[in-house]
Amino acid sequence: MQKDITDQQHLGGSDKVTKDNIDTLVSCQDPFSEKIVNLVAKYKALDDCMSAVQKGFEKEAVDLPNFLQAIRKLSGKQFKQLHKMGKINEKMNGGQQPVAFTGYQQ
Repeated sequence: MQKDITDQQHLGGSDKVTKDNIDTLVSCQDPFSEKIVNLVAKYKALDDCMSAVQKGFEKEAVDLPNFLQAIRKLSGKQFKQLHKMGKINEKMNGGQQPVAFTGYQQ
């Protein structure tokens, strides 16, 4: 990947990779891959939200009923993202055994 970034820089990109220009340097090969990248980003964002709610609960800023409600809602959304990733993975592999996403259990 570093080679690709270096190649992009030589083609007229900026000299330094930053969080502001990384999206212009990373491209997906097909629409399925782009969708997977977006779904993983949403999955990880929901994971971050659940961590924030958990920290709020641990610091007693959130009571138990609200904590459980928030976690249930966020985990439901997260499951939908994971399910969509699995469906796209099946399509990408022509209906064969889908490739497991590292760090995600199905």
